[in-house]
Amino acid sequence: MSHLTYFGKIIPERAALNIDGPTKTFFKYEPYGKCEATIHLYVSQLVVDFKTEIDIDDFISAKNFISEFSQQYVDLAGFLLGVGYEMEITSSINHLNEQVLVYGANVSVFDEDIEVRKKRFGKAKKHIGISKYLGIALVDLRLAIRIPHDTGMYCYRVFETILHDFCNPEESKSKSLERMANALQIGSGTKFKRFLGRYAGDRRHGKPIEITGEERLAVMHRAWLLVDRYIEYLDRGRSPLPADEFPVPEFNARQ
Repeated sequence: MSHLTYFGKIIPERAALNIDGPTKTFFKYEPYGKCEATIHLYVSQLVVDFKTEIDIDDFISAKNFISEFSQQYVDLAGFLLGVGYEMEITSSINHLNEQVLVYGANVSVFDEDIEVRKKRFGKAKKHIGISKYLGIALVDLRLAIRIPHDTGMYCYRVFETILHDFCNPEESKSKSLERMANALQIGSGTKFKRFLGRYAGDRRHGKPIEITGEERLAVMHRAWLLVDRYIEYLDRGRSPLPADEFPVPEFNARQ
């Protein structure tokens, strides 16, 4: 079995949220068997005590699951009170080995050094407000970070948003997809779309899905690469990216 306690907070903190008494629930979740969760929520501070029948070995996926599970309680309170609350898990303790994990605010989507990426801000900011598609895509990337279980849906919507900039109403969608893939050097547009759609279709139609931490990073890696290259494409006056500078990515199992 596994026994973990997760700690988090609710925002906006200026609308402090309290739930009277601990909320305990028992349920069965296939990866972990029989589960027991006790939620404490006082002054917008969240504590979730979580026990499972089966040992947990993927702690990132478990953290994402607890985020989704806890957010539902927070959303219920927000629905009743008329407040758009958001929740984030900040740390956890594994009681079986006393290991403490503190979760950063960023997600390790890319392989580049963060300082290298920071230097692109000056180049990219010129296109905010100029490209109506870039701003929309950035909103969905933010939501992909904030809402783990809907990452596939938001990343697929990023793909659809960028694709609109390459659409010609007189051509088929496949032609537009081919134009985008060639301009941004992403390889087969059909394969790119199919991979993202694997984790988006059911969620877009309201059906719950399961997505592991590894699968989530694979989806995000593609969406981030797409937007990186789209910004570069805009910065070059909408000229197709040269293949020698932007080779077609080779996605491995993780990506």
